[in-house]
Amino acid sequence: LGDVEPRRKLRENLGCHNFEWFLNNVATTVAVPEVPGKGTPLGALRNQDGRCMDTLGATADGATIGLFPCHGQNGAQAFVMDAEGLLRIPILDYIKCLAAKGDDVV
Repeated sequence: LGDVEPRRKLRENLGCHNFEWFLNNVATTVAVPEVPGKGTPLGALRNQDGRCMDTLGATADGATIGLFPCHGQNGAQAFVMDAEGLLRIPILDYIKCLAAKGDDVV
């Protein structure tokens, strides 16, 4: 990246707000889950057979989540645990999380 000090000075001179201000005041409809600081649990959920939880392209509320061979590219297999202990799905903008529905995970 090189020296970013000139950009910091410009931001200060212009009176720019930080990203948190932007989310709270401009992009108020964006879902921003509370997540712990550094070391936030993020990654795939792998079973003993080497298959991972995967959205399988599902985006609708209540859609069943399935298993797919782990590919290590995150995407549809990435999950993050928020501060409430919910497993959120980054590829779905953190709005949706995993839940049990009978014997299925949705």
